Parts: sequence; C-alpha cells; structure tokens
Amino acid sequence: MKRIWMIRLGIVLILLACILLLYSLFGPGNNGKEEFQTSLQEEELPISADGEQPLYPAPSVTIDFDGLLAINDETTSWIWIPDSPITYPVMQGLDNQKYLTRSYKGTYDRNGSVFMDYRCQPDYSSSHTILFGHNMLTEDIFGTLERYKDLEYLNRHSLIYILKPEEYQVYEVFSIHGTDATGETYRVNFETPDHFRQYLEEMKELSIHPLGPDPESKDQILTLSTCTSHGNKNDRFVVQAVLQETVKL
Repeated sequence: MKRIWMIRLGIVLILLACILLLYSLFGPGNNGKEEFQTSLQEEELPISADGEQPLYPAPSVTIDFDGLLAINDETTSWIWIPDSPITYPVMQGLDNQKYLTRSYKGTYDRNGSVFMDYRCQPDYSSSHTILFGHNMLTEDIFGTLERYKDLEYLNRHSLIYILKPEEYQVYEVFSIHGTDATGETYRVNFETPDHFRQYLEEMKELSIHPLGPDPESKDQILTLSTCTSHGNKNDRFVVQAVLQETVKL
C-alpha cells in the first residue's frame, strides 16, 4: 500500500513539474511593463512652461527611462494607448529579426517585443515610423490591435502616445487596413513631398473606416503592424496615425 501511495505522489509531482515548465515556455511575459511602468497617477506629468498648453490630455504614466537604458541601450521610447493593454518599451535592433523573439532585456522571449523598423530614425524624426509586434493570443504585445476593426473601439482608442525621456508625442489614427508583408504600406523612403502625399492618399483610401485626420506631406506618421489572426502567413493588419502634438517635459 505504501509503495502505491509513493508512486501516486511521484506521478502528481511529475505532472506539476510539467505544468510549470509549459507555463514558463508559453505563458505571457511582462516585456518590461511591470518593472518600469508606474501605476496610474492622478496628477499629470510636469509640462514645460515655455510652450502653449497641450491640446491633448497628458499621459498618466511615467517611465523609468534611466533604468530601461541601463539594461538595454536599444530602447528608443515607450508606446502607450490609453485604456488598452498596449503599454510597452519600444526597441530597435540592427535588423527586423532580433526582437521578434527577444524581450526588452535582450534575452529570449517567444512573445518578442514591440520594436521599430531598423530603417527608421530612433527619435521618430522620419516621415514614416513603423512599429512591429506579435499578435499574441494572450493579448500581449499587439494582440489587441485587430480590435481597431470595430468602429466603437477605434473611436475610444484613436490616440497613440509615444513617451520619451524629455518629451511625449500624440498621434491620431487616420487609417486601419489589411495589407501584405511586402506591401506598399511599409515604404519609409519617399523621393519628394509629392510622393509622400500620394502615399498618404493611398493609405487613406485603404482604410476600413473613413477617418477624420487628413495627413499632409509635411506631417509625420506612425504605423503599428502585426500579423493577422486568420489568413495567409504574409497577411498583416496595420493601424496608422498622424502626429498631432509634441510636448516637452
């Protein structure tokens, strides 16, 4: 009887060990959220008195950029979409492969990170900046991006914040659409302002919903890109937004 009890106990312990192993491999990672994002605050971030009053609400999160940069100097910024799970450090490697399977610490993480296209300027000074992230079933990273197909959700999440050590930027969504991984959507270099204007018009026409903002050739835009939950492996879904305001801190 004692031997049977010991065998049963051994089986239970083995099952528990397997569950813990599976969770460590496939469970959600924090990708920097828990360690460096403070809890929501009632007070707003301090704003420089030199400029005009901000047009949009100040972000209600503060980020320890010194801590992030000490861990990984490939951190460019922090993306935050109010009232959504999207709040992550943004990384940039020498190619678009590194952070597909690495955390903000540079260590292996199957969830990967939110990362900037290596062709873009890390300070977001490019006419077109692209951020990539996996479409996770756990809703981590860009797992909620396809919710923008719903017009009500889009209207409640039309502002995208990019936080930096000395300023933050506010973008407003102007186009959401499906595209191919090698499609024109991912173009970042434009020979003339007219070429960029034509590109912006094409992106507006592709949008699933007609949206208010009309970017011009002098503007800067941001694209959030993820794979789709259904369809071909080369199918992508993008949310594009135009810069509305830059606020110095």
